[in-house]
Amino acid sequence: QGDTTIFNANSVKVNKDATTEDLITKMPGITVEDGKLKAQGEDVKKVLVDGKPFFGDDPNAVIKNLPADMIDKVQIFDQLSQQSQFTGFDDGNTSKTMNIVTRLEFKTGTFGRFNAGYGDKDKYMASGSINFFDNEQRITVLGMVNNINDQNFSSEDLMGITAITGSRRGGPGGGMFGRMMGAMPSGGGSFRGSGDLSSFMSNSQSGLTDTRSFGVNYQDKYWESLDISGSYFFNSTDNSSDVDLNRYYFLENTNNQNYAETSNSGSNNTNHRFNMKIEWKIDTMNSMDITPRLSFQLNDSKSGDYGETKSGAEMLNSIYNDYNSDMTAMNFSNEILYRKKFETKGRSLSLSINTSLRDNYGDNNQYSLNSYYDMLVVSDTLDQIANTDKNGYGLSGNLVYTEPLGSTAQLSLSSSYSVSKDKSNMKTFANDGLENYSILDTALSSVYEKDYNTQSYGLGYRFNENDLSLNVNANYNISMLDNYAEFPLNLTTGRTFTSILPSLNVRYKISRDKNINLNYRTRNNDPSVDQLQNVLNNRDPLQLKIGNPNLSQDYSHNLSVRYSSFDMSTMTSFFIFLNASLTQDYIGNRTIIAENKPVVFNDITINKGTQLIMPENMDGYMSMRAFLSWGIPVSFIKSNLNINGGVTYSNTPSLINDNKNSAYSTNYTFGLVIASNISKELDFTIASINNYNTVENSFYKNNDRNYLINSSRIRFNWTIWEGIIFRTDVEYKYNGWYEDTDQANSYYWNFNIAKKIFSNDQGEIRFSVFDVLNRSTNLQRTITDTYIEDTNTNVLGRYMMLSFIYNLKAF
Repeated sequence: QGDTTIFNANSVKVNKDATTEDLITKMPGITVEDGKLKAQGEDVKKVLVDGKPFFGDDPNAVIKNLPADMIDKVQIFDQLSQQSQFTGFDDGNTSKTMNIVTRLEFKTGTFGRFNAGYGDKDKYMASGSINFFDNEQRITVLGMVNNINDQNFSSEDLMGITAITGSRRGGPGGGMFGRMMGAMPSGGGSFRGSGDLSSFMSNSQSGLTDTRSFGVNYQDKYWESLDISGSYFFNSTDNSSDVDLNRYYFLENTNNQNYAETSNSGSNNTNHRFNMKIEWKIDTMNSMDITPRLSFQLNDSKSGDYGETKSGAEMLNSIYNDYNSDMTAMNFSNEILYRKKFETKGRSLSLSINTSLRDNYGDNNQYSLNSYYDMLVVSDTLDQIANTDKNGYGLSGNLVYTEPLGSTAQLSLSSSYSVSKDKSNMKTFANDGLENYSILDTALSSVYEKDYNTQSYGLGYRFNENDLSLNVNANYNISMLDNYAEFPLNLTTGRTFTSILPSLNVRYKISRDKNINLNYRTRNNDPSVDQLQNVLNNRDPLQLKIGNPNLSQDYSHNLSVRYSSFDMSTMTSFFIFLNASLTQDYIGNRTIIAENKPVVFNDITINKGTQLIMPENMDGYMSMRAFLSWGIPVSFIKSNLNINGGVTYSNTPSLINDNKNSAYSTNYTFGLVIASNISKELDFTIASINNYNTVENSFYKNNDRNYLINSSRIRFNWTIWEGIIFRTDVEYKYNGWYEDTDQANSYYWNFNIAKKIFSNDQGEIRFSVFDVLNRSTNLQRTITDTYIEDTNTNVLGRYMMLSFIYNLKAF
């Protein structure tokens, strides 16, 4: 890659038991925030080992399981799609990628780590990983079991929890309540459109989780022409959560609505994930890659909630809700890429074929008692079973031909076609009074199909000479969106969209250690079947959601500039990233809130103190971001100082009670990391990050907010004498938005004393105390276009553990 940033692992000293995560977070611009690996201000989507996949696209599987002492270099770059890597023409499908280059002496040998412990309150953990490396052949086996919230797998493995459970936060639902209902959110789930404000959300592990996981990764090379890599990963989690929730709505009058809820929930999620990549070099002119992926998930969940809505001191409504669900999901995708070179240098032909299958199905049972307070108290009971079956497939092909124009330029001609079909079958049945759920509720049932087909024809020009690389492309897109409502009414709609999608990429190498990159990209995003399906969702009886079959695809523009430099003489690094995006026909939220009396909207009665949310196309969405990172050595304390800062701004439009509101959110970030570079016997890292957030509303000015969040952490590792080690980890968080000033300050302090045993200190006996002060909290704030929500979730609390660790290294 022309804009690759390379860090030498020898320039950073860590303790001998350090993981890859401990090493890389001492490097400039690399952080782990809320379990997500970030580099240069962006989420890292892939971590490769010596250029090969490792457990698919799961960054945590690499950084938490590979030892730091096997790393030679760390490379950061924006990886192009496989087809773009071959043709040299950027198709916009890039992902921030980290490549771990291993040391030569570690390419052959066996190494691993095993850990087992037991503590008070019946806390336990056991984990292990072992690697068999023999040059090209590499086999890794890992597994863990614990009840201390330890999870080292990706968010994809939790998709069954977050996407298909039907949990109150964004899941599917149905109902017998007909058209006499109301709606008020009790969670952060919303239609796509308020997601960019989620940058104000501080994520952490929610509740108490028992984990069981197992994985195998395999790589090998055959006959010098066939590379095969693949992985299988299994995990099963049991989670229980107790949540106190408070939400403040953006309303026109000053007597705002507030919603308070207490809930307890439990879920079991099981996931199987398969990944494979086959790289076949047919001959010197032809090659083929095949990349299949498969995931299968099961989820059972249950929850009980009680909530009240008030306007000032006036009670508007209350809800008791009991919910159980049993869901299954299957997702499969495969890419086949054929590449052909010709005798003429720069002339090539490539064909990419992508297929996908998806199937989510299950049912949920819901019982709710809802009371609405006016002159009289009106109570409604909801007792229903909802069946959900969502399935679909996709097929696309992309053909690219490149032709040289002299020795420094190329021309590309491309053509692509894609077909995508999604069908949603939602049936809701009411209790007939005899415990038989046989009454079909047609108001909350629907069979709906979405077909989205695109044709694209592109022309590109590429210039590459000395230190300048220029890539210009333009695509003409024809998109057809057809919707078929089969139940309860037959209705067919179809629309055709045309658009010209230009793109530009310029890379200039100013000097050996300085380069600049400019990228401009446009794209279309189509609405999902959930956003289109015109059926009521009463998963939360105080909140209705309904789709909008009249939605159009959006058109987005994105411009970014990157500059990086590294001074070898002073070992100083500098990186700056600027980004701006603008979206036309943005899919935002239209919200109808019944403040003081019932409201009728499209024949739907919204009861007092409740609301209805519907997606709608809007103009005016934009976001801008600036991020910089500066790394310098501090010789007098033998450490490295990494400073980073940034500003993020977004304007999110919405309609609230037919009033157009723009939420202007700004986030100012400043952070620093002081990482020791003294010796392996004395290793410390001091990190602090501050986020100052402001939210201003164009219409609902009384809901403007500003607050500060600080997170600081100290990690200290000291080999005192003869294999006796003291380690401590202190984390402090300040949530400036939390009203309880005592709980706004969270302290999480762990420490352990350990003794090395066996030859080469391969064994270790360790005594640990977690959350010494018993002051950790799990607070979270979510800001959307209609409300601010604060939640407080139960945490593990203080516990002690005695454990044994063994490090296997045979090279």
